[in-house]
Amino acid sequence: MRFADERGDIISNWLVQLIAIMAVIGVLGYEGISVIMAHLTLDEDGREVAAATRSTYGDTRDVERAIEAGELVAEERGVEVLGVLEIEEPREVVYEFERQANTLFLHRIGPLEGMTIARTDRRVSLSR
Repeated sequence: MRFADERGDIISNWLVQLIAIMAVIGVLGYEGISVIMAHLTLDEDGREVAAATRSTYGDTRDVERAIEAGELVAEERGVEVLGVLEIEEPREVVYEFERQANTLFLHRIGPLEGMTIARTDRRVSLSR
């Protein structure tokens, strides 16, 4: 009888350790995928903002309305516009974007927080 109890403890301890290891791997995987996706999707979001800006400028020939249209698309896609620079010659608009990755813990760790922030800029030519 005593041997049966000890065997059960070994199996349950092994099972608890296995579940704990799988949980840690799952959380680390989620954190990593969240950071990667934030960086990858920000580039696509920049393309969408550029397309909206270019399209609105083509329709209205008003740079301010084109910039507003681009900022609206950025807001809809959950991207923060850090800055917009209008260049007169050649006619261009430069956006600077940022997105915070959707992480559980990584963004709360000071030295690693920078990893969770994706930043890019997008130059939009309006003279086409």
